[in-house]
Amino acid sequence: MNTGIFFDLDGTLIDSKQDIAAAVNFARRESGLPELPLQTVADFTGDGMTNLVRRSFSGTPFAEDDRVLELTRNYYSEHEVVYTVLYPGVDAGLKAMAEAGARLFLVTNKPQEIALGILEKLAVKRYFTSIIGGGGGFALKPAPDALLGMAEKYQLNRQWSWILGDHYTDLAAGRRAGVRRALAKWGFGAPRNEYYDAVFDDFPAFTRAMLYQLKQL
Repeated sequence: MNTGIFFDLDGTLIDSKQDIAAAVNFARRESGLPELPLQTVADFTGDGMTNLVRRSFSGTPFAEDDRVLELTRNYYSEHEVVYTVLYPGVDAGLKAMAEAGARLFLVTNKPQEIALGILEKLAVKRYFTSIIGGGGGFALKPAPDALLGMAEKYQLNRQWSWILGDHYTDLAAGRRAGVRRALAKWGFGAPRNEYYDAVFDDFPAFTRAMLYQLKQL
């Protein structure tokens, strides 16, 4: 039985708050604006860089200015893993799930080329069957397109497949795709009113649950 496990990136596999905030605040400084607090920027993440930048410049003359988006993107692409780290247990967990027979997929709203670079630098890219980000040919979450596309391509059993994420966009994409939804409680997103099938305090707990399921199938 083909089981797929879909993962969000920021706030799920990696703690990237500081590098994201650094990129946003670089663009704000270049625009003559004061920096935003780390948590404020973190609260703006989850549904793509364009929306992140728009929120970070809301109420300023630059809110719809493509220049600040370009400044943020360029800075971030050059400083994507200065402070960014994997959450505890992610490397070992991904390895264990892949070796147990699950197909692992990364589905992020972060630009795809940046996501690929981060996974490569953090040495976990090899565990994934496919990596899909913004600009990768699918609509961004909460659209279910990437999940449905991978489920069809790899003949996944959606009843036993999961998505793990910290943000309502992850949970909504999972609901619309008909897969099970797990909330990453350690992340910096918010589920809002989205339902989830399970909640986990850390990545090792999620890994144990997935390995148990895989043994039963």
